[in-house]
Amino acid sequence: MDNNLNFDSRTHPIPSDFRLQSNNKFDNRLKTNAYGVDSLNVPLPPGMPARAVMEPRVPGDVQAVRNAKFSWKADWYVEIDMSDANPCNGPGTLVVRGSTSVLPTAAECNAIFSMVNDSLYEGREGRFADVFTIDMAQLFAWVAGDPAKETRIFYVTFTNVGLAPDPSGDGVFPAVRVRNGASLANPITVATDYPFYIEGDYNSVGWQPAAVVGDAITFLSNAWTDAAHTGPGMTTAANTTIYTAILAGHSATPWDWFNGGGNAPYGGGVENYPRFIESWSGRDSNYEGSLVSLSTSIYATAQWSYGSYYRAPRRNWRFDMRFEDPTNLPPGTPVVGNVIHTAFRPVY
Repeated sequence: MDNNLNFDSRTHPIPSDFRLQSNNKFDNRLKTNAYGVDSLNVPLPPGMPARAVMEPRVPGDVQAVRNAKFSWKADWYVEIDMSDANPCNGPGTLVVRGSTSVLPTAAECNAIFSMVNDSLYEGREGRFADVFTIDMAQLFAWVAGDPAKETRIFYVTFTNVGLAPDPSGDGVFPAVRVRNGASLANPITVATDYPFYIEGDYNSVGWQPAAVVGDAITFLSNAWTDAAHTGPGMTTAANTTIYTAILAGHSATPWDWFNGGGNAPYGGGVENYPRFIESWSGRDSNYEGSLVSLSTSIYATAQWSYGSYYRAPRRNWRFDMRFEDPTNLPPGTPVVGNVIHTAFRPVY
């Protein structure tokens, strides 16, 4: 039986009241500090928001911040200069690799990466997206077991966004996309501080520890083509399987929305935390992984609604139990330590 979550520690601030509500609706399976459950924090300096883990490198970052940011941990750090937007030979594009690493040739680069302004119409945002695409099959074909080409954390950000060409005149909306990623050759995390699209099956063949990190995550089905999305309207999705951890922003719902309060609408809930922009009616979204919300989205900010830009799939979703083994965590996963005082004895 489905039970709506229409209470939290703000509606029931007295611990005994919260425990009673949890017992009545969820058989005591919904737990907060009312049960003595401690909170976990991203390992960042005090006062720094959790979203910082997806932010670009800043020369003044202290070591604790560098240890937490995917951008500093990445073996690929890419800044796409939007005033040029050519990832392979653009004069302003910055690609940083380790001292023992190599870069693809121009031909290899063009096979792996592409950057297209107004690449696809983003139905939820009501505008075109300017998409940097990583072809994962081509990337791993280039790596082909060469340690100097190893790719385990790939980070992308964008610069000179205000100088980018805007053919449609609807504003610039940079985003990152991975495609052809059904089979991953090794554990990998792909991260950005901008919106992120996963197109088609991802990590569904020969599972690897994987994660995607971004301002907001959208699932594009196996039926997706950019050519079919040149303006408003929905196309029909196809069954799609995605196995990856997700760390991203979300669309917030006011805490008292369920009780008739708040000025903003429903944010879509966890069922729309990975977003959709196709008609998925009667189609399967098969997802196995871990959903971690770091903040509210700051770039993909359009409000959730139903029926105008997407229809819901059958959500076959579950937590990937393989992540319970620390050796299966995706590359760069923030590690949180929590010390619990269980006993002590005096020593004289």
